[in-house]
Amino acid sequence: GVLVTDYRQKVSIIGAVQKPGEFVISGPKTLIDLLAMAGGVSPTAGTQVHLYRRGPNGQESYVIDLLVLASNPGSYNDKNINQPIQAGDVVNVPQAGMFFVDGAVKTPGSYALERRFTLKQALAKAGGMNTDLASSEIVIYRRKDPKEVQAISVDFDAVLAGSAADPPIEADDVILV
Repeated sequence: GVLVTDYRQKVSIIGAVQKPGEFVISGPKTLIDLLAMAGGVSPTAGTQVHLYRRGPNGQESYVIDLLVLASNPGSYNDKNINQPIQAGDVVNVPQAGMFFVDGAVKTPGSYALERRFTLKQALAKAGGMNTDLASSEIVIYRRKDPKEVQAISVDFDAVLAGSAADPPIEADDVILV
């Protein structure tokens, strides 16, 4: 009935935007449309937007780069950058100076980089790894410049064993376990 269609047309936007909350969407909308509905990003926003979606295979998450969106009007037509928004999506605009932990940890999310963290400390901050689900390979996505994100693979077992360095975490890093 009515409840299902109502729910299906809602999207949520949280984090560093002027008007966070739930929005009802009608017709096709993109990420830029949704950011506009939320009054735009606030001055404390970082350079990334996280989109969480319930897909056919469970939770999907996308990281979209605001710098690319802002600096490249042609990207408005690029579905990978200006994502079409689907009902039920949750968009998170994290604040700057944060790092993000996603995947097989106890409490995924964004954390303030208030001091120098290493990967081990960053994962501890996210409640530690969910060992049943986690693989020993962890990937850190790090921005090199507006156009390039570097994927750094870390063998976490080797870090724990002391045979590999415990890498420092930088602002805006996304750690995928």
